[in-house]
Amino acid sequence: MIGNYIKIPVLGFSVIGLIFWIISCAVNPVTGKQELMLLSESEEIDLGRQTDAEIVKEYGVLEDPKLTAYLNDFCQRLGKVSHRPQLSYHFKVVDASVVNAFAVPGGYVYFSRGILATLNNEAELAGVMGHEIGHIAARHSAKQYSRAQLAQVGLGVGSFINIPILSGLA
Repeated sequence: MIGNYIKIPVLGFSVIGLIFWIISCAVNPVTGKQELMLLSESEEIDLGRQTDAEIVKEYGVLEDPKLTAYLNDFCQRLGKVSHRPQLSYHFKVVDASVVNAFAVPGGYVYFSRGILATLNNEAELAGVMGHEIGHIAARHSAKQYSRAQLAQVGLGVGSFINIPILSGLA
């Protein structure tokens, strides 16, 4: 009795999962390999826009128009030679003393004012900025989002399958 109870949902979810997996594969623009991607480029850009608003609200932005214009121009030039040159890149200096740089989906790059104080020349700036643009180009955040969504689905399916099994034992 329990064996039949398990086979039908597991087989059904396996087929649905396989179809979902095939549909959700995308080519990574950097590696050229197929990857699970549950976030389209437009959804990635929307997520980045939302995340940007949260980051600006939490940290604030350094108000130095000359510095920001210089760094933004630098970011735009690097973005145009990345694996995703069609993406619109956005650069901001967050008002935080910690030494950090990070990127979020959709082309958003952030440097803390703390990291700017530690950079000695344009080569170091290009290295850090190129690293962050590389995360965006390879869609690392979108990939993490996809994995998290898949884990949520797995947990939901697991809890759905466990309910009939446990009720069959009672």
